[in-house]
Amino acid sequence: MHRFRHLIPKDLKYLKFILVLIFVASASLRNSTAQESLNKLSDADRQVYNEYLNQISRFESVSNHYELAKYYTLAGNLLWKNKLHEDAIRFFEKALEENKILGNRNAIKVLNNNIGIICTELGKDETALNYFNESLKINRALNKKTEIAYDLINIGLSLQNLGRYAESNQKLQEALELTKEENDLKTMKTCYGMMAENYEKLGNSAKSMEYYNQFNSIQKFLQQQEIDRATEAKNQAEARRLMTELELASTQDTLSQVIEITKEKEMQIRLLNTEKQLQESKIREQEARIRSERLFRLVLVGIVFFVLLITFLIYLQLRQKKKANALLAQKNAEISAQKQKITDSIHYAHRIQKAVLTPREEILHVFAGHFIYFQPRELVSGDFYLLSEARGYIVVSAVDCTGHGVPGAFMSMLGVSFLNEILSSLDPSGKDFSAAMVLNRMREKIILSLHQTGARKESKDGMDMSICLFEPGLKKVHFAGAHNSMYLVRNNELLQYDADRMPISIHRNAEKPFTNHEIILQKDDCIYLFTDGYADQIGGDKGRKFLSRNLKQLLLDIHSRPMDEQKTILRETFEKWKNGYPQRDDILVLGIKIP
Repeated sequence: MHRFRHLIPKDLKYLKFILVLIFVASASLRNSTAQESLNKLSDADRQVYNEYLNQISRFESVSNHYELAKYYTLAGNLLWKNKLHEDAIRFFEKALEENKILGNRNAIKVLNNNIGIICTELGKDETALNYFNESLKINRALNKKTEIAYDLINIGLSLQNLGRYAESNQKLQEALELTKEENDLKTMKTCYGMMAENYEKLGNSAKSMEYYNQFNSIQKFLQQQEIDRATEAKNQAEARRLMTELELASTQDTLSQVIEITKEKEMQIRLLNTEKQLQESKIREQEARIRSERLFRLVLVGIVFFVLLITFLIYLQLRQKKKANALLAQKNAEISAQKQKITDSIHYAHRIQKAVLTPREEILHVFAGHFIYFQPRELVSGDFYLLSEARGYIVVSAVDCTGHGVPGAFMSMLGVSFLNEILSSLDPSGKDFSAAMVLNRMREKIILSLHQTGARKESKDGMDMSICLFEPGLKKVHFAGAHNSMYLVRNNELLQYDADRMPISIHRNAEKPFTNHEIILQKDDCIYLFTDGYADQIGGDKGRKFLSRNLKQLLLDIHSRPMDEQKTILRETFEKWKNGYPQRDDILVLGIKIP
């Protein structure tokens, strides 16, 4: 970027010039709009409005927030009275800002309420809701129940206009309870009427009729009160009328003469007013034509400058983009080279991992059949398996390390190393000899090598694992599991040997030893070890997990088939289940048939 600094000042001069011209044009447009609003006022209101503006200008210069709040509010009320809604909102918003500085909560709630009512009149009910809610917050804080009720009714009306009738009824119900406390019959009548209309819209005719009856009862009561008051007032007025008639009789003749003179004067005044109105109409038409022409010229100038500005900005952007593309191409080339190096390294790691996991053929021939369905999510895997021989025992294990890909592969190599080290020191004659003993030692080595202490924010990296130790002759097997169970299919029945619910890593039960299972084997028993990748795969028509129960049923259905065919069915079922979803974890299923 520093190589192009000598070009920037020149560009900025043009940009500043254009921005100044646009600012002047926009200011002229704002003045024209303000003048349009001013011309809609009557002469008397225009004079008052100008006085408010003079006062605002005066108090702005001395930052008198109290007086500014006062005159902004007065100007807003004047414009609202003349139905200049948008201009009224503008002044009320300014008054709101000044009152927030003063901390005048009463004024803030009134202004929020005023703006909300104007927005409702303009059909902007979503905006109105925000202002009514602000007013409601303040009235709740001040515990003014009557005003809380009014705010809730305003909110209910906006929700009703938006078609959100159920929400409207919630607000109106709360308002109704408050008006009952205050015995405010007129407000209660309003609530009942609006709720009756809402229930009608919701299709609940019974509720609508119930609330309409309440509305009608209160209305009749209030009307009777008005009739009673009117009757009393009428009686008093009748007495006053009789006295007045006597007084008027004596002055009747004099008034008749005055009326004749007044009629003549009124006729002259009407003629003068008519001529004056015609002159004013011509003047207004001429002024309107001049304003339209001026506005057209200003808009045209603004458009021209806007087009020039956009053209200039596009030029700058294209020039910058061209330089950025060149730099990006260079970076992409560097990244591609780095990626190739990393990919080559991962391929080499894959060959190493494959060599480490390949079992010896003489071990596999001990069983009547076997399969290894191993499908890493990435090139290298966090799952690994072991088929080995130690002290005359055949060892079969399926392990799921934390993570997958390269991080998981590092953990798997660590696990392979520890497991081989433990098996090399295996002593079948020892009193603690068992599959559980292997898991206990694996856990000790993982905790020690990863320096795990159980601290709160510490990494909980480790393994889930199942292991089988087959005694010579394959008559008995020792099994232990950390989260990963074992399935045994015998006589068309699937038996599950549960793993302990704790990992090969630091855990709250890390002092508890793993459970050892000793199982007497029979001819044609099928044993399956696996990690959680197959059961946890997302897929199917509804994008759900495959689940352990479906894996159990699948293994039970295919256990009598040759082992190679079982592996093929497992792979095809898995691919079909994915249904376009990505593979989410490494897949490992081991199958062994006892001769």
